[in-house]
Amino acid sequence: FTNAEQEAAFDKRLEEVLEELDAADQNDYQKIKAIYNYICTHVEYDTENQDDDEYLLKHTAYAALLDGKAVCQGYALLFYRMALELGVDNRLIPGTGNSDTHGWNIVELNHIYYNVDTTWDAGEAEYEFFLKCDANFVRHTRNDDYATDEFYEAYPMAEEDYTLPEICQSGEHQYQAFFDWEAVIDETGNVTGYARASAKVVCDLCGETHKNLDVTVALDEEKS
Repeated sequence: FTNAEQEAAFDKRLEEVLEELDAADQNDYQKIKAIYNYICTHVEYDTENQDDDEYLLKHTAYAALLDGKAVCQGYALLFYRMALELGVDNRLIPGTGNSDTHGWNIVELNHIYYNVDTTWDAGEAEYEFFLKCDANFVRHTRNDDYATDEFYEAYPMAEEDYTLPEICQSGEHQYQAFFDWEAVIDETGNVTGYARASAKVVCDLCGETHKNLDVTVALDEEKS
């Protein structure tokens, strides 16, 4: 549904967005949550073109990322590409939602798969379809080819919804500080040290940001 020029533009923008998310070094849950949050807050359902059978771009990740509007296939394809780029396995699942043609993703976390539906959670303050087991993924029905014993053997589904570790549920977290370093260059072009220009403190389990800091400290050649 896209041409080479559109694919090149998509690849360029995808690289920029993933750099903005800064999730490459995070754990898989944090990567999935970052991708999910991005799509749900940046993509709207393309109601204007949903019934236009000649406008095929609405089905693409390009439309979701570059235009900010797509139908469910575009949402799911964007999640697919973003997750794979961050090393998280996932698949598109075609089927029905509320008895209408629909598509969503399953995503691997801790060696089992969960259902996610960015289309239905887009714009919502709380997510209802994030990391769900089949039993609680209500109003979704897979196409037969994706509900066989062989498919479930290849992509085993979780028996329960994913839940955060108990420490996070209780309001406590395992916080860790991450610093962005700025090198200090002398007039000859040599690095004379480093200054910590900014920092963030996030939970290493769930990714919740505790605080963002703007700090300046003494030069430290070893970045300790």
